[in-house]
Amino acid sequence: MRTLSHLAPIVSVFLIGAAARADPIQDAEIAEAENCNNTGLCAHGAGRTAPTVDPCFLAQNAMRPCGGAQSQPPKPVGVDPKTVGTWELMVNNARWVWEIDHKGTYKFHTEGADVAVSHAGTFSASNGHWSLKATSGYTDSGTYVFQSPDTLIATGQLGTAAWRQLKLKTASGKQAQ
Repeated sequence: MRTLSHLAPIVSVFLIGAAARADPIQDAEIAEAENCNNTGLCAHGAGRTAPTVDPCFLAQNAMRPCGGAQSQPPKPVGVDPKTVGTWELMVNNARWVWEIDHKGTYKFHTEGADVAVSHAGTFSASNGHWSLKATSGYTDSGTYVFQSPDTLIATGQLGTAAWRQLKLKTASGKQAQ
């Protein structure tokens, strides 16, 4: 009887241990099925053509708005003081002039044989984003950065351009500060 009591724990450990061990082939099949289900990449046939993860779910959980391939940048508020002034750009042997006021207005005109239409309206710029709306209804917006000492690199509907700031001169011919 004593021998049987010593064998009982060994037998039960053997039986429980054997029952607790999984079949390696079954594990591989389960892993392959999960991979096929999640990715659509299946070793034995086509599987699903695309994952079932909802892109809107991902975008919303990434704290981004879900509504299109590209989200719109935030609308600028106020006028970045560095954008205030008169800026010029040479385009097709014509001088484009963009005057930006600290009150949130602007004027645009061209000097030369260019056919660009003059317009004026409201302007805002902050945090590298600018926006304008002409009284005629024309709108444009984009990004901007500054290059020292007097260059504004602006990107908008017409592309990217390097606008040069005109320095005002006083009656004595010296540049105003």
